[in-house]
Amino acid sequence: MEALEALQQWVKDNGGYMHPSVSLQRDSSHGVHFHTDAALSPGTLVLHVPTHLSLSNLNAQVDEAFPVFKSHTDSFTVEAMSFFYLCAQWLNRETSFWKPYLDALPRPEDGMGTPFWFGEEDLMWLEGTDLGPSFVARRDIWQGYWREGIEVMKKAGMDTEGYTWDLFKWAATIFTSRSFNSTTIRPASSKYWAAYKHTPSGLQTVLLDLSHHPSSYSTFAVLHPLFDAGNHSPFAKVDWTIDPGRFSLITQDSIADGGQVFNNYGPKGNEELLMGYGFCVPGNPNDGVHLALRAPPGPLLEMLRESHRGYFKADGSWNSEAATFRILRSHVLDATGDGEAGNKIWQSIPAPLAELFYYIIRLERGLEVEPLEDPEQHLYAGEGRKYLPRIAFYIVMSIVPKLQKLVAAAAELPSEPQNQMQANAKIYRDGQYETLVALQEGMSGFLKSLRVGDGVEMEEDRVEGKAGGIWTLEEAMDLWGEERPDDCSVFLAGIKAAYGTRKLKKFRGTEQEEVIWVLFINFLALSSFPDGESMVAKWRARLEDEYGAPQLGEKGGEGEPDPDAAEYLDAVETAAAAVPGSLWSNGAWDSDFVLDWGVRILKSQGTMMDVGEGEEDDVRYVMYLHTGRSE
Repeated sequence: MEALEALQQWVKDNGGYMHPSVSLQRDSSHGVHFHTDAALSPGTLVLHVPTHLSLSNLNAQVDEAFPVFKSHTDSFTVEAMSFFYLCAQWLNRETSFWKPYLDALPRPEDGMGTPFWFGEEDLMWLEGTDLGPSFVARRDIWQGYWREGIEVMKKAGMDTEGYTWDLFKWAATIFTSRSFNSTTIRPASSKYWAAYKHTPSGLQTVLLDLSHHPSSYSTFAVLHPLFDAGNHSPFAKVDWTIDPGRFSLITQDSIADGGQVFNNYGPKGNEELLMGYGFCVPGNPNDGVHLALRAPPGPLLEMLRESHRGYFKADGSWNSEAATFRILRSHVLDATGDGEAGNKIWQSIPAPLAELFYYIIRLERGLEVEPLEDPEQHLYAGEGRKYLPRIAFYIVMSIVPKLQKLVAAAAELPSEPQNQMQANAKIYRDGQYETLVALQEGMSGFLKSLRVGDGVEMEEDRVEGKAGGIWTLEEAMDLWGEERPDDCSVFLAGIKAAYGTRKLKKFRGTEQEEVIWVLFINFLALSSFPDGESMVAKWRARLEDEYGAPQLGEKGGEGEPDPDAAEYLDAVETAAAAVPGSLWSNGAWDSDFVLDWGVRILKSQGTMMDVGEGEEDDVRYVMYLHTGRSE
């Protein structure tokens, strides 16, 4: 406790303030924290810390005891300079201006709670999570900073014996777990930054013009002693105020006598908290998962470079980090909490993510791709809603590998965590799993909300009112059989000739089920619908609106069919022989017709889906066929 008391007194002696009822304390349950021995009302000033007590790269650039930082500024990243300067202060802490602050910090040899301090068994708890690869990437970056910095310091003639990797990662972790953004010290209406030089003769202020530094120096991390000691709560209501020369914390909560005064680090999920701070919050409302999109196909890249430059790096290449979207756990659970997600699940999906999938789908369908003026309106409330089933499919396909990795890794873990590091990692990975499962269920719920049901009930307002539906092959045939029994009978007669039966249930979940769907879509293109009022006629019309009218040619003289179309054309040939003079004998059946029409639509609007009720599985290939009416 002596170090904590010394830190508080040091801040006060240097012009700081702490509320008389608040003190810095340490115990086994809360660690170091702010404790109040009197009730605090909303609007209470808890503390302010003078700006000249802050520690950052600015101090490094004016500290004459370590001239390497000023003379070789361009050789360090802004992060590396801050980390090395903190290392220098620790190694020379007996004479450091910040000694009271340094004495109150966790010691390097004691370790910390972030993954940088995990053992091999602890790191196993990160396997399969988003944080696993992120940690490795950050470790590699930090080690690069350390190795490069050591070389710079050696060449400048500096003794680097004590600047070990363990000390460097400690300094880096202190910054990630305790620092604030440089906006907390930036002087208003000035291009200069105030850097404070602490000398035996007193405090000196040096104005630094960073405009000649690398652009990364415009924003950097700053340590504010004492201010950084408060524990985090995502529910705490606090105000940070930045006044000339000081940084203040004001609580907007009512805090009871004997309570803890929390800070709020902002809307951080458990991944960020564990990586940067070494703890997790159970039930964290800001927790979530990330979905990252790889570079889309070339033609789409050209359009996006013009309309969405934020997805690209300065050299024009795709920036996967900028195309990574966070899906909040709380939003997903809110949408799926009643067990009937339906359309509510889209409230959890960032519109820019759905927008990129929309462009990819348009490109795959061979359609013109133009930027949307209002993606959220178009996709979630407008004409673009017809793309949501396919977007849902893409989201589910993105989720499946993540879930598989989590489940596979979990099988290798002990039944319970063995230490606090593992316990925090379990909170994080459980949140990832829960979010992914809920998102998967939410998307499945949305798709099931488009199902037309067992047996097709032909109340037109029910089917049309949904602007479409997800149909099994048998349901589509039942509808066609009711509306156009002769055409349906001819089609099924050809199927029987080609595959030995017209009982479509025998094809459930097989490859032939997909082939028959393709043949059906092509058959519709050749069919005549004089009145155009039937549901099947409207399907065909909407497909033509979406994909363009099929190019119907004569197959004579085509030569060898495309191998990808061979199975379809073999079935057509067999059907034509069995039902002569029917649409099976139409000369339009060729490779281009089958592949550019039927197969293209099948891949765009079809998918495998469990259509079973309750616990019973019934995985089928289904198609999304709609009439075009808005929901």
